[in-house]
Amino acid sequence: ADRGFTLHVGKDHAITAEQCRVLDVESGCQPDGTRQIVLRLRHDASGLELCLAYTLAANDFFARKTLAVRNPSEENAATLYRAEIERIQTDATLELGGQGQPVFVGGRLFLGLEYPAGQNQVDENRVCLAHFPGKRLGRDWLELKTAVIGVAGRGSVEDAFAEYVRRIRIPPRSWVLYNSWYDIRRPEMSNEVFIECFDEFRRLLIDKYGVKLDSFVVDDGYQDRQSIWKTDLSVVPGDFGKLADHLRKHGCRFGIWMPLTAPAPYLDVDWGKAQGYEVVDSGTRYCISGPKYRADLKRAIAHHIERFGLNYYKHDFNGFGCAVAGHGHLPESVYGFESNVDAYIETLQYARQLNPDVFLNVTGGMWLSPWWLM
Repeated sequence: ADRGFTLHVGKDHAITAEQCRVLDVESGCQPDGTRQIVLRLRHDASGLELCLAYTLAANDFFARKTLAVRNPSEENAATLYRAEIERIQTDATLELGGQGQPVFVGGRLFLGLEYPAGQNQVDENRVCLAHFPGKRLGRDWLELKTAVIGVAGRGSVEDAFAEYVRRIRIPPRSWVLYNSWYDIRRPEMSNEVFIECFDEFRRLLIDKYGVKLDSFVVDDGYQDRQSIWKTDLSVVPGDFGKLADHLRKHGCRFGIWMPLTAPAPYLDVDWGKAQGYEVVDSGTRYCISGPKYRADLKRAIAHHIERFGLNYYKHDFNGFGCAVAGHGHLPESVYGFESNVDAYIETLQYARQLNPDVFLNVTGGMWLSPWWLM
């Protein structure tokens, strides 16, 4: 049995595919061979409109299912709490599943949401691909997370999924870096000390053996804790311009440690809260969904990339839950979590827009998901 999709638009109210009326169907093939079928749907009882699309690119063995929803009248307020993009029931063996993990069906199919925080749930003989938008529906279309389903063909489902990941991911690459955490801490930091360290690498490794050092990375200690990732000029007078220019001159680039969700004590979160920056309910870190915090976070990223030519970030100590109202998400942790993952991904994309070659190293506090690689 397959119920297609279910949208929870109230705490006790759900809209299923069977309850919707088909308004229009379009199908076609694009010049590159991509085939698509698009269904316009309406749920008469609520007045909600939906756009459901299935897409198969040429030479692919996996298809995508996308769903968008809107409330064109807005007379009856509607909030989308939980979106179940795909629901299936099967007698086949089900493997894996979980947050950001695919589900393997009968050793022949794989499916999941193309989203690292997707809840790809397995319960006995049922599969549900869900996420938690927590968004009020208006006249504009709200695009939900994309589901993918693939077929193994003659090989194993594991090999098929690995090939799918290879096709969708950012290409892998090697990266050689030095990180100051192991040698130079806050009391010793300065442009001169960092340049002296780099020049020793030049003398003993880079020039001597022809090794390319991609990034010279400054770790914790440089920051003014009563700021949003500005350099403490009492520690590094003049900021990092002198170091960045020296690195560029010798074929290397500047990199820096900067936890995007900024936990205490690495930044003074109490100071930030007093300045109007959004802080999570535990009071221990900033909420990256918060518009004021994220705006200044992006300013810091732009400063690093545009002024110093940064090509590497280490994003450590990550955290996502938040249940505080006024941050752009509903005041429950499950909605704050998804909103913060979305904001985190958008921030990573912003850095890549400024420098397409930037290496983004997402480290502590994370979970494994192949969809982080997109």
